[in-house]
Parts: sequence; C-alpha cells; structure tokens
Amino acid sequence: MIMDYSLDIDFLKYYLGKNYLRNGKRYIFDPIRKMLVMETPEEIVRQK
Repeated sequence: MIMDYSLDIDFLKYYLGKNYLRNGKRYIFDPIRKMLVMETPEEIVRQK
C-alpha cells in the first residue's frame, strides 16, 4: 500500500494582504495591529 502525504494547497486563494518593500526587506500590512510587520515564515502563517 502506497501512502501519498503531499499537500494539495492552493496558496493563491489565500489573501495575505498587501506586500511592501522597505530598505530591501519585505513587509506585510497587518490589519489587526494596523502596522507593517516583517515577512517571516512565522508571520506568513499568522496572517493566514
């Protein structure tokens, strides 16, 4: 028996907010905190 553990996630259907580029670093606008936060893997998950 073969198990397929691949994830079929369409990331394009999740809106992560507007992305900004400031001082060569990427930021995401957080509407709850009403501020720009640096785009990190943790922050991307939090914004979903």
